[in-house]
Amino acid sequence: ALTNLTYLSLRIFSLNFHDFEIFIGKIHSKLITLSVNISSNDITYLDAYRWERLILQHLPQLERFSFQYLDHVDNEHRYFEGLNQFCSPFWIKRRWIFDVKIVDEGIVYVVHPYK
Repeated sequence: ALTNLTYLSLRIFSLNFHDFEIFIGKIHSKLITLSVNISSNDITYLDAYRWERLILQHLPQLERFSFQYLDHVDNEHRYFEGLNQFCSPFWIKRRWIFDVKIVDEGIVYVVHPYK
């Protein structure tokens, strides 16, 4: 266990969200800051309710959260219907803002602290 770990920055390639949840659950840390940059085909990373559950269960001390998910544009257009979940009271209370950016590589979904 990494009980003294307070800051974690990760770059994730091809890891599904379920395995990421298991990893976070096993480190048993008191993270204050979590930064995650994701390039994966697993669109469940955009499920705000799953993030909320993960944070409440395993990261209750989390104060600063930043998240970036790159969805590569290809011929297969996907849309995750739950994007407005990032505007729930859970996210607003913590002042974590959800943005969408269009870049050359695709669409970037971002959660960042309000400045």
